Amino acid sequence: LDNVRPAPRGLRDSAVRRGKTAVLRYRVDDAPPSGPTSAVVVKLKTRSGRILKTFVRQRVPVNAPAAVSFRCTLPKGSYRWIVRARDAAGNPEAAPAEGKLFVR
Repeated sequence: LDNVRPAPRGLRDSAVRRGKTAVLRYRVDDAPPSGPTSAVVVKLKTRSGRILKTFVRQRVPVNAPAAVSFRCTLPKGSYRWIVRARDAAGNPEAAPAEGKLFVR
């Protein structure tokens, strides 16, 4: 029985120019007996916490790098993104991961 919670983490902060593709890199670590995949939700927020974009990914491989990408039309500035994960057994993450996005 799998009762170990997955541990998402942001792999690095990102920078992008307006009109280009932004890539938010993350990873979900999960110890055995985890399944091979997890469900992930990545939310891009303003510094004040308003949600701008939500990305939902099913069957994201665990213990391997992953990413979401989008064409960036956001105003110049800094943003933060949050990664939440749920493993194949339904266990939610121990703590969400966070990263920063800088738009130039």
